[in-house]
Amino acid sequence: MRINVLGVGISVLTLDSAVDAVLAAIESGSQGYVTVTGVHGVSECQSDLELRRIHNESLLSTPDGVPLTWMGRLQGVGADQMRRVYGPDLMLQLLDRGQDWGQDWGQDPRLTLTLGRLDNLNGATFVQTGMMPW
Repeated sequence: MRINVLGVGISVLTLDSAVDAVLAAIESGSQGYVTVTGVHGVSECQSDLELRRIHNESLLSTPDGVPLTWMGRLQGVGADQMRRVYGPDLMLQLLDRGQDWGQDWGQDPRLTLTLGRLDNLNGATFVQTGMMPW
């Protein structure tokens, strides 16, 4: 479920339900991506239709800011259903759940991301390079 904030669909979720949704997608073999946005991101989407499309086609577009959760309240969503989901907290929770995940999106030098080796992050080590799906 999503709320509409100026044409941007923001997922109705909490940190726990976001983690559950990502893990369920991984377990089912679903492909997708998660965006994390706040008011600034919604504002940018007003003049950048491609960015709006990216958010709207994501598996989840998490509300990384309390004002977006307030918009949920105005649209009838309860405080227990929608809370701020901060990107780093989401990543740490996924790592804490002990999931080993990754995705190879191919190779395109214009869009290649390299997270590199990240040691001492909840004991996790991972390397990711690939092209984002957009």
